[in-house]
Amino acid sequence: MAKTVLIHGFAVGLTTPIFRSGFGFKAGFSAWENQITTGEAVVFRWGINRQVKLWQILNPFFLRDYYEAEKILAQTNETFERLKIFLEQEQPTIIVCHSLGSSLLNQYCQKFSLPISVQKIFLVQSDLSIKDKLNFPVDRLSVYNIFCPWDPTLLVSWLYNRVWRVGLDSVKNKGLKNILFPLFRPLNLHTSSIRDPGLVELVEK
Repeated sequence: MAKTVLIHGFAVGLTTPIFRSGFGFKAGFSAWENQITTGEAVVFRWGINRQVKLWQILNPFFLRDYYEAEKILAQTNETFERLKIFLEQEQPTIIVCHSLGSSLLNQYCQKFSLPISVQKIFLVQSDLSIKDKLNFPVDRLSVYNIFCPWDPTLLVSWLYNRVWRVGLDSVKNKGLKNILFPLFRPLNLHTSSIRDPGLVELVEK
């Protein structure tokens, strides 16, 4: 059993032979490398694994279709059933969701209960819409919105979806605790937070 379950976001399984080699066993959560290695933290893998040509990953229409496909996958009963079994096995006290992983967990909580062991949920750079109903059981556990207004990936998501994203701002929602976590690590600001040891310290306080 693991103390922390990590749920990754968009395009973790998307690779190219040279430009993008993949996120490996950490699924982008490199700040948790030591905890993953020791088994204190585990990653729930759910995305679409696909190797493509470089020109495809630079094609906005391809990325749009891939994004839509992963959004659908994040809401399927098969994914929910896999997550249910995973959480029951691990019995974590903390769940950390990044980006589209927040949407997955939010939809999951509409249909299933979280293990009683779960005490805290962290939505990191969440790709949830501010219009989405939040289904997290805030009456019995703490839910944190880790946000940053200059996340370029979420700004693109806002333009594409035409609705402001939770991970860009402090959100007024009963029971939700907002924490500004500045992004500064190159090359991909959207994953800066989950590559920052400071976030691990915040989560484990």
